[in-house]
Amino acid sequence: MLHRLVGTGHEVLLIGPVVGGLHGIVSLSIWLVNVFTVHGCQQNSAQVLLLNNVETEVDQLWVLLSGCDICPGLNFCGSALLPWSFGNPREWLQEMSQVETRESLVEMLFHGTGSSYAEMVHFATWGRDRQWKEELLGLMDSPRRVLDLASGTGILSLEIARRFSCHVTGVELREEYCVEARGLAVERGIEDVRFVVSPAEHFRIDETFDYVTSCYIPKYITRLDSLCQNMSGMLRPGGKMLMQDFAYPSNPDYQVLYENHFKRMQRLAREKAPDWATMFEKLPDVIRESTWIEDLCREMKAAGLVDVTVHQQSFGLSAIVSGTRPV
Repeated sequence: MLHRLVGTGHEVLLIGPVVGGLHGIVSLSIWLVNVFTVHGCQQNSAQVLLLNNVETEVDQLWVLLSGCDICPGLNFCGSALLPWSFGNPREWLQEMSQVETRESLVEMLFHGTGSSYAEMVHFATWGRDRQWKEELLGLMDSPRRVLDLASGTGILSLEIARRFSCHVTGVELREEYCVEARGLAVERGIEDVRFVVSPAEHFRIDETFDYVTSCYIPKYITRLDSLCQNMSGMLRPGGKMLMQDFAYPSNPDYQVLYENHFKRMQRLAREKAPDWATMFEKLPDVIRESTWIEDLCREMKAAGLVDVTVHQQSFGLSAIVSGTRPV
């Protein structure tokens, strides 16, 4: 809902409610910059009222726009500076509107790949994806309810539901993948699953789970602190968080194996699977530069999880990080 009211003293923007977490706040911020810079304010002042939104969302919007100088008299209803910032808000907003947010990075890497995802994951992991998932499944003990983040086309979600006869909620950033996963669930006769389109770190539901699982997401998450705090709140006491992803091996011999493998995959993708060419070009650098294992261990502990453990896989080419919510 959006209304623009022009008063005698200043313009008033009534906006609400804002949905989509921080992504929605960023989108609204970019729109407001456009309103105030392109269309202008008649009296060089404005009042922005966010309706039915929590204080944190008001704060986020205020932080983003207060340093942009788009309107000297700009005010927000109920704002207080958060204990973090985005540096220069105008530069940050321009960056967010033009280049790689996590959503745009994932879209760039995986657009149009839903039907071939399972096959490409097999090749991208040296054929070890099934083994890595088996090792993750081996850390689970008779779950009744599981939350699977970055569920993709449902490879892990559907196997958990089938193997343990339990409920699974899959959370996936891309609608294309959710459509594929829902179709596979129907095809296989698996009923107690649902797939929700949402950024993992912003997903919240008033339910608890025995396990929170994920494959191949930690390296893309810039706010692992938010993710861990949010997920720990949805774990039942004694519940576990299990997160797996690629890793860059520390052994120089396996680094050579890693580099040669992706060079080969880049060549094959260009020749035989052009939909995957961008992913194989970009992914090696993302993995090589990521510090997700250390970061995730730290943030799991900060979120109150205990027994935080790193399980190395395939000589350091992958890892699972686990943590438990205290009873």
